[in-house]
Amino acid sequence: MLGKCKLCGNKDKLKESHIIPKFVYKWMKETGSGYIRTAINPNIRYQDGSKKYLLCQDCESRFSNAETYFSKTIFYPYLNEGKQKFSYDKRLMYFLVSVLWRILVNDLPGCKKENYPFIKQLTQAEEDWRKFLLEQGNLLAFSEIHLFLTNLLIDKELPVVNLNRYLTRTIDATEVSNQECCELYAKFSRFIIFGFVTPYDKSKWINTRIINGDGRLATPQEIRDESIGAFLIDRARLAFEPLQKISKKQQEVINEYFVKNAQKILNSDFGKALGADLSAKVDPHMLWEKVGRNEKCPCGSGKK
Repeated sequence: MLGKCKLCGNKDKLKESHIIPKFVYKWMKETGSGYIRTAINPNIRYQDGSKKYLLCQDCESRFSNAETYFSKTIFYPYLNEGKQKFSYDKRLMYFLVSVLWRILVNDLPGCKKENYPFIKQLTQAEEDWRKFLLEQGNLLAFSEIHLFLTNLLIDKELPVVNLNRYLTRTIDATEVSNQECCELYAKFSRFIIFGFVTPYDKSKWINTRIINGDGRLATPQEIRDESIGAFLIDRARLAFEPLQKISKKQQEVINEYFVKNAQKILNSDFGKALGADLSAKVDPHMLWEKVGRNEKCPCGSGKK
């Protein structure tokens, strides 16, 4: 397809670019059923993730190099080897920004159409991140990027029935905001990226911030912002609801696959996440027990 590259602006033949990198979907298939189902249409089995005509070949190659670095340095060592501490260089920041930028440039037209409350900051962030990705800028105003590594919650009381599957296997991306704060959000397998476009309380983010240079990433990490916790649980609920609408025919397909591959599924990453969810006690009210009648909602809206 011939068009204008969203990154460099040159008119050229455009490639179908993954919004979330291809290696993520490859890992998902290898550690699950071999197919991808989406919340948009759970009745269809996909072999690959969402792609858009965004980049020319040269810009696609820029991102590909950063994806190779992340997958070899952090992604597979954490998922397959259980590694908990990582040394990184500036290529990590490049990869994280490339993911957030793809989400933002894809969503920005809709945000403008809907008059999203932080549209000015999002537009400025897209420009800042684009210059950084083209090596024409140094992330002056939008350098607050965080990477959070999740894991299974074993023998825990959970507020939603699929929280483990959401935190460790679901792919998700969106803009997040309340009355005061806005950030970009990207989630895939056990990795969550937050890119802030407004000021926020840095004291509530422990061992999650990534610098544009040499650094260390290590667990344990902690996010003490209650609004983020509420957001993640709400996203888990939203991800689970479409699964209840799978057709009878597709449910039969799923059941047949489970029967034929029971041992394989139980030993897979998906099976472990499913088992953790099925064995957990679910209490949807557990997060709100400490909220008094006249106190502000912990979602961050500022309302009671």
